[in-house]
Amino acid sequence: MRIPRDTLEKAFHAFAYAGHGVVLGHPGAGKTYTVSAFCKQLLGDKKRCLYVPIDKLGIETVRELSQSLGVPPDIPAYLARERGVSRESPGFIVVDGFDAARSDKTQRQLLGLIQQIANTLSDTWRIIVSVRTYDAMKSAELLRLFPLTEQASAPPP
Repeated sequence: MRIPRDTLEKAFHAFAYAGHGVVLGHPGAGKTYTVSAFCKQLLGDKKRCLYVPIDKLGIETVRELSQSLGVPPDIPAYLARERGVSRESPGFIVVDGFDAARSDKTQRQLLGLIQQIANTLSDTWRIIVSVRTYDAMKSAELLRLFPLTEQASAPPP
């Protein structure tokens, strides 16, 4: 059974196209559903999207991440060469379940990669990170990269 979430999906679409961002929520709130549905829609529309489900990949290093995704080890250089992305039609990197990276080393490497992409490819790539609220509040570096300036909420069903 599909629960209609048209309003939420439209709001998320606008949020994602506006720039980099973090999706916060409690376990089971629908973060993974929302970001994966967004990625499926992008791919169906022939847009560029790199979906990174941290909990499914079981990676500990950026090198392992690139191997799991089947992309070259220098991910920012790979993204810079991708055709079909522009300011008008950006690509998306969606890191789902950032909190599933349990070691500090893995989280630091992921945050370093995210920051490198944000610093060099912001014109053409958007970064969306989903994370449990509790874990986000414990990560000063994540909050520095994605300052919480305004909370968006979906209207009640």
